[in-house]
Amino acid sequence: MTEPLYVQFAMLLAAALLIPTFVFLAHGVHHRNMRFWWVAAVSYSGLLIGAALGALRTWLPGIVTVLVSNILIGGSYFYCLRSLRLIKDEWRFNRIDALLTSTFLIGFVALYIFGNSYPHRVALVSLHIALVSLIVLIVALLRKGRISPMGDATLAFFGVGNILVASIRSVSAQMSDPPYMLSLEVWDPIFLVASVKMV
Repeated sequence: MTEPLYVQFAMLLAAALLIPTFVFLAHGVHHRNMRFWWVAAVSYSGLLIGAALGALRTWLPGIVTVLVSNILIGGSYFYCLRSLRLIKDEWRFNRIDALLTSTFLIGFVALYIFGNSYPHRVALVSLHIALVSLIVLIVALLRKGRISPMGDATLAFFGVGNILVASIRSVSAQMSDPPYMLSLEVWDPIFLVASVKMV
């Protein structure tokens, strides 16, 4: 993906995250005793700041725009999953959430230090998002704490979409000579557009 196109998509994602971030923060202030609003606000704030840092990568040093932004985004997915667990009151296997996030954070820092290449970063970040989305899908489909048939179906739809897009992007990043339809040139924009649409 070209630099200007990436920056444009990152700016679009950050802009799309502004509204839900402020909505969750406002509800958190208004309903101080409801943990869901604060957890959701933290998750979307992290995604917003991470996307904004990615959009500023032509002006800021790589340690900020690559390392810090991806750590924020990876950690924010943990809090997105935590907010869903709070809604559904579903805590089975919740230690897997923390293990997955910790593994991602340690792995990304090590990757940045020892082998900082774009395809490897893409593969790791996309794999992490696919696995978190799989847990979201499982939690959404569990009967306990069912939101509503439509609510669960919507979560399942976006979970499946995230899993497919992130998984294909992760695989394409590791292919040395992929066909055009499996290249990052195709799947980077699809991934970023899907990220905006799923906000």
